[in-house]
Amino acid sequence: MLPMRPQRTTSSVLAVLAVSLVACDPNVPKEIPEQPEPTRIARPTDPGGENESRNLLQAYAARPPIDPGEAAGWQLPFQAKRVAVGMLIAAALDRPEDLYLVLTPDATWGLPDRRRIGARPVFAGDGGEAFLEAVRKAAQRFPLQASWTSQPVLPGVQDKYRSGAEPMWTYWSQGQDHIVTRMVVVHGTVRIDYIGLWEDGPVGEMDTSNWGMPPPFIPPVRRERIALPGN
Repeated sequence: MLPMRPQRTTSSVLAVLAVSLVACDPNVPKEIPEQPEPTRIARPTDPGGENESRNLLQAYAARPPIDPGEAAGWQLPFQAKRVAVGMLIAAALDRPEDLYLVLTPDATWGLPDRRRIGARPVFAGDGGEAFLEAVRKAAQRFPLQASWTSQPVLPGVQDKYRSGAEPMWTYWSQGQDHIVTRMVVVHGTVRIDYIGLWEDGPVGEMDTSNWGMPPPFIPPVRRERIALPGN
């Protein structure tokens, strides 16, 4: 009697057939290896000539990147300029990842006006790239000696800034050109939530009749009435 051969099950035969068909089918897509994301290369800032006066962008390109620990301890109104400078350092070093240390997640930018005309999101799908380029262009127009101004800090007002009850405005000025920042306190941390600037420089006279009144620079201070003897 001849030995019996082991018989394959129907499912085994079908599985082998399926593998063979897939291997021979040229239309089946082959697995594509994952491609590494391109590395972003920071744009260099022209240091300028030896005998040339430096602009704001060139001056802050020589600074180290913002320290996250330092940024967490900023307070208003005393370190308002440092906060504004932090934004310029991020722009000069072309580090969009550092914008999150200086700006609120919902920060907007537009024209240099306290009414926040033309405000649009900083982080609008590009991680802040378009905004960073605008800041770089604007800062190149300002000499290092450009005037920096903050709101007057009067008695009773600084507590409003420090607590976050009121925003604080600061700005660089060079003639009709301005870089404006609006600072707020969010969960005890100082951040900028609006930046106003001209991308390509002032455009001359503008019709502002329908813009409305700008918010006051100095928040009102409530003063208690003191009753004097005889009154």
